[in-house]
Amino acid sequence: MTFFKRFSLVIVTCFVLGAPILPFQSFAAQNTELLTQKVVISQSSNQKTFIGKSYRIIFEDGYVFNATYIDESHLHWEEIEGPFKGLAGDEKMTYRQLAPGLFFVNWLEETGVSVSQVLDLNKMIVHAFMTYEKNGKRQELFHSGTLTPL
Repeated sequence: MTFFKRFSLVIVTCFVLGAPILPFQSFAAQNTELLTQKVVISQSSNQKTFIGKSYRIIFEDGYVFNATYIDESHLHWEEIEGPFKGLAGDEKMTYRQLAPGLFFVNWLEETGVSVSQVLDLNKMIVHAFMTYEKNGKRQELFHSGTLTPL
């Protein structure tokens, strides 16, 4: 039985039987180190972020970008391989954390290109959906790739 299952069983048993929490106090005193370690691990896993960091993004279709997520609302990107090599931009972005280490990032470029990314810092992968204007029609492009810290 894992530590947290035992821990839960002690609490539930005391609650259901109406027993004082003395067994829990004894259990906690004996397992303080385990309790502390688990809290530290949980806090550190929730602190993964992309803000203030730079990554090389290599998409499976040959596009390669360097992206710097400057702060919570600004990023700089540059295409270093692909059909628009050398193109760069400074964008205002929004983002939401979906889960620990998983972020949805979005921005709209001055050219009308819209970009939405899902950054998975746990697996160091990225999925991106872009829309853009071509020949008077809205086009879409979906890429998947890897993230490498710079």
